[in-house]
Amino acid sequence: CKAKIPSPSQAPWSANDPRLSYYCGSSWEDASSRCGVWCKDGDHDKCPYGQSCFSATLCKAKIPSPSQAPWSANDPRLSYYCGSSWEDASSRCGVWCKDGDHDKCPYGQSCFSATLCKAKIPS
Repeated sequence: CKAKIPSPSQAPWSANDPRLSYYCGSSWEDASSRCGVWCKDGDHDKCPYGQSCFSATLCKAKIPSPSQAPWSANDPRLSYYCGSSWEDASSRCGVWCKDGDHDKCPYGQSCFSATLCKAKIPS
């Protein structure tokens, strides 16, 4: 389970940063098994309704390497979409949240990774 985070030039992330394991779920076990919504700041308000942000889950967000091209056809960020649930985001494919930022989503929605949607590669 992986979520994109800002590139090393944008934020001070390291491979052993404990925030990389912060994920939303209805329980720690649920968050660890889903690895769906990464709550990088530990903020419960960034999680979907009925879920909380749990630390030290079995999930780990991925830090992109500095040499990684900004976009490629198989970039997982192309599947980041807003919705009230993963299923909702996957069926709507409405608002693309390319940075994984829940604040870019409409009120009441969160940004979900690995949806069934795929955005066009930005130029």
